Amino acid sequence: MSQFNINHIKQSNLPELKCLAEEIRQFLIHKLSKTGGHLGPNLGTIELTIALHYVFESPNDQLIWDIGHQTYTHKMLTGRTHEFDSLRKYNGLSGFLRREDSPHDIWGAGHSSTSLSAAAGIAYAKQLNGDEHSVIPIIGDAAITSGMAFEALNHIGDAQLPVNIILNDNGMSISKSIGALQAIFEQGKEQAGIDSVASFFEQLGITYIGPIDGHDLFELIQVFQRIRIQKRPIICHILTQKGKGYEPAEADTKTHWHSTPPFDYDSGETLIKKEQVIHSQSWSEIISNELKQIAMTNEQLIVVTPAMIEGSKLASFKETFPHRLIDTGIAEQHAVTLTGGLAISGKIPFLAIYSTFLQRAYDQVVHDICRQNLHVIFGIDRAGLVGEDGDSHHGIFDINFLQSIPNMTIMMPYTAEESQWMLQLAIEELTGPVAIRYPKGTVKQLSASPPSRLKETFGTWSVMAEGKDAVIITFGPMLDIAIQAREFLQQEGIAVRIVNARFIKPLDQDMLNILINEDLPILTIEESALLGGFGSAVLEYIISNKKTVSRFNRMGIPDHFVTHGSREDLLEALSLTAHDIVANLKTLIEKGR
Repeated sequence: MSQFNINHIKQSNLPELKCLAEEIRQFLIHKLSKTGGHLGPNLGTIELTIALHYVFESPNDQLIWDIGHQTYTHKMLTGRTHEFDSLRKYNGLSGFLRREDSPHDIWGAGHSSTSLSAAAGIAYAKQLNGDEHSVIPIIGDAAITSGMAFEALNHIGDAQLPVNIILNDNGMSISKSIGALQAIFEQGKEQAGIDSVASFFEQLGITYIGPIDGHDLFELIQVFQRIRIQKRPIICHILTQKGKGYEPAEADTKTHWHSTPPFDYDSGETLIKKEQVIHSQSWSEIISNELKQIAMTNEQLIVVTPAMIEGSKLASFKETFPHRLIDTGIAEQHAVTLTGGLAISGKIPFLAIYSTFLQRAYDQVVHDICRQNLHVIFGIDRAGLVGEDGDSHHGIFDINFLQSIPNMTIMMPYTAEESQWMLQLAIEELTGPVAIRYPKGTVKQLSASPPSRLKETFGTWSVMAEGKDAVIITFGPMLDIAIQAREFLQQEGIAVRIVNARFIKPLDQDMLNILINEDLPILTIEESALLGGFGSAVLEYIISNKKTVSRFNRMGIPDHFVTHGSREDLLEALSLTAHDIVANLKTLIEKGR
């Protein structure tokens, strides 16, 4: 397409801008049909982005996007159109915002609801520096209903900070937005309800303008030119349509088009092989289905999720038990403490939450749940590397920040059968806080009939393969790679024992003592951060119990954030492949000769 940029659009007339919007829309649909990505959110912000760049002077006027997945047009207008073939690929164009990518990417954003607080800080700094350029946070996809956004609105209004807030209201987060504030926005879309929306913001000290058609370039430009010269907090209520201009995305009610894999342009069908669909289920589906089975006989089980009904595959649970699923919206802190309230009232709450989003509620996990030793089960979805979403979404820190908290149990299944046993154990037998981690990927080759229930003991590891020359201790998807490494070494006459460390906390001390006493080379592997991780916990046990291990090493993710790319590319970049394991074990074995 034409290499339009912000300098070109400032010299364009309205008909040319409208043509540009359509050109960008078609470009994104065609490109994302090949690469995948956040199509729905970006089709809804094309005219909005053009109008912002037409009126404001980025990067001196600072656009703060909330969240980063709605910025594809922004990336194009700031000189990155030619990079879209590499979208979300390793060493390619990020699907979110990173400050190092462009001076126009003022604020790195992967999680929602951070823009208003960042804007408040930037506005304060501009006042102190005598800088009169504008600060424009663009907040949408239900991000404004988050507690952090409420805190920032309260502060911005009280301090009368000159922030031009753009509320991109499409009525959606990943799925449909919920909450009383969203209900007020819905009323405001009708003429009779506008006063209720205006009253809400103006009582906070923020001038309300709207609602405005977010696909009408002329109206958007007029409004933005008007607010640019104001020196007080203003919120512009912009109505957009998620998936605008592509019929399959416009008609979507199941959020597939929020973030899509590659798809057929004409039909809208995803390009996933039929055999993959038949023979695999996601971990989220496995967990959700088992929760539904348990809920049929255990009336105390309540499922809670922060705006992740679709992401965590809970739609079927909600349909079966509509009063036993609570969606808090994008409010992770509230969700965690709410589960504490359920727990002390005799319910058994299961919180389905992505690993990366659990980070946002750490104090609540410590102060409200673990300190009071409440029976809350954390279903930690997307644990480990998540691939194309990149550094803001990888679930590589939860082991590190959870295992230091007293009363917390952490486990991770390798098979569907193990996950079902762990859920039964956590819900029916354990009494304190429990975390069950599970990855983004699929569980392949499921049998047609439900697997039999495991009869195992709490806190025990299992030996998956025997071996007399060395030991690998790992868990979750890394077991597949460890088994592959074992097969390579077996061809060279080296026999490696594989231990499934399904309990990350507590450690299986009995098995650890056996392994230590055998004096075999020990290699721990984890798809998570090494600092303070599982391998560190094993080392701490060895040291605190005054034991000696002559040949020991750890493999995991080093002390840096991990970029985006396929899981395979990232594992190779992090030296976590089967060949890397082979090399590490050979070094350990040679050390003892």
